[in-house]
Formats: sequence, structure tokens, C-alpha cells
Amino acid sequence: MITFAKRINIFVGHSGSGKTEIALNCAWHLAGNYSPVALVDLDILNPYFTSRQSAELLQRKGIEVVTAPQGLVNTDIPVISPRVKGVLKEQGYRVVCDVGGDNLGAIALGQFAADIKKQEYDLFLVVNPLRPLTSGYRDIIAMAGEIEAAAGLKVTALVSNPNLGGETNAAILQKGHRIVEEAASILELPIGFIALRGRSGR
Repeated sequence: MITFAKRINIFVGHSGSGKTEIALNCAWHLAGNYSPVALVDLDILNPYFTSRQSAELLQRKGIEVVTAPQGLVNTDIPVISPRVKGVLKEQGYRVVCDVGGDNLGAIALGQFAADIKKQEYDLFLVVNPLRPLTSGYRDIIAMAGEIEAAAGLKVTALVSNPNLGGETNAAILQKGHRIVEEAASILELPIGFIALRGRSGR
């Protein structure tokens, strides 16, 4: 069972990696065990799906959703709420950060690196090795380096999320996971968990 033991849990990855869905589920899980929980939406790169789109559902669960100020939520203007710094510093909070798609998105996270380094945190790099930009272990290693340089924070674990949507089967999972395992071995990082699609409890 995944415990997400650190106070701050950060999810990064290319668009299509599944990082936002995983971040949402992490916040949902934590809200069942801790209070208060905050989901920080740092996905400012006009992505296909962002955590702010699920804000109402999360708030009903008691999760504080920290996103761009009202009126700027659905725009492409890269606005970050001043509340982000608050929840990162407030020791009572369990914090989940959904960070924009690649090293450029990680620059937004880098604004808070000094505050995060003072806390217990995990930075999970979510990898779908069946996507073009992370289809080999060298791509994953390069991506980890780019994100670390942009964010000023170290990746602490990989998340293996091999899938082709509805076409995913056991053979695809095994093949993809082997690529993630190879990258993790070279990077000397653990694989935090394998993401599998299942029935939602929401």
C-alpha cells in the first residue's frame, strides 16, 4: 500500500504521462487520512487536462485546491497564486503539487525550491514509456536531468505508468515497465509505484 509518507508530494512528467490523474488520486487518498490537504496546480502550460478542472469535486472531499485567481483559471496567462507559498510553509498541511508538462513547467516549481528544500518532500517523475518523448531509458534519464535543472530539486522516485489507454494489456504493461526499470537502475532511483487503471472510488 502506498503511504505517501512525506509532507509534500510533487508530480512531474510530460503531457500524456498521467501525472495529473495520479496527483488527483494522491490528494484524494491523503484526504482520507489527513487534514488539511492541499492540491497545488502548477500546470500553467495550457495542458490538455489539469487538476483545476476537478476543483469542485476535490473541494467537496475537503481538499483545498490552490490554482490561479478566479477569472484567470481558464486562460493561458501563466499566473501562480500567492497561496502556493503559504501551504508549502504551513506544517499542518499535506501538499500535492501537479507540475506542468516538462522542464519548462518545472521552472514554475523552481520558484518555490528554497521553501520545498526545507521540508520533507518526494518529487515523483511520472513516466509513460509508450509515449514518444519517453520511449526509451535514455529519454527518461535526459528528462529527469532537465527537470532537476529547471526546478532546482532532485527527482526522488520514478512512477511507472505504461499504457495505451483502452488498448493496454499485460504484455504492454510488462514491456513498458522494463524500460522504466532500466532508467531507474541507471539513475539509482526507486520506482515509487506502478500506476494501474481501476475503478474509481469517487
